[in-house]
Amino acid sequence: MLCIEILTQRPITKNMGLLQEKSSSLSLNCGNVVSGRSSLLRNKKKKKFDYNNGKCLHGIEAVVLKSGTEWNPDRLFLGCPLWESAEHRCEYFVWLDEVEGKTKKKVETEVESKERSLKQSYQKMNELTEYATKLEEDVQQLQKTVNLIRGEIKCIKNMVMGICLGLKFCVLWIFRIYAQK
Repeated sequence: MLCIEILTQRPITKNMGLLQEKSSSLSLNCGNVVSGRSSLLRNKKKKKFDYNNGKCLHGIEAVVLKSGTEWNPDRLFLGCPLWESAEHRCEYFVWLDEVEGKTKKKVETEVESKERSLKQSYQKMNELTEYATKLEEDVQQLQKTVNLIRGEIKCIKNMVMGICLGLKFCVLWIFRIYAQK
């Protein structure tokens, strides 16, 4: 005789690792029909289904069930929530540990990708920080140069004014000399 346990009929959460701990279980005696059907399914090549966001072929949230077979004892799987009705249920079936493995692998791949992206961003940020520091040093050096040039311009301006005043006095002195003659 085969026994299947319904663990939950709530939608599958993203944190499937905690699902086993939080689930309340209810044992149902499924009788010879399910047992015979299960052994038929074991001999028949099963179609592999994708996780499909935890929805069966009807588009309904799948339920977590527990296998009671000899070859997969106590193994959790996702199945159609209409599993009790032979005429209404679909053949949706996915082992929960395989979904967790694929999800874990997908998450690990995404994390590795994000880590690479963060490392590249961090490296780029460091390069830009170094470049900004160099630009700041260049700006400070240019400011010093500008201040020196301003000082030189001021000196040249003062010299030109001095020369102009000197010329003015010279011209006035020359006019005075010619005016006296």
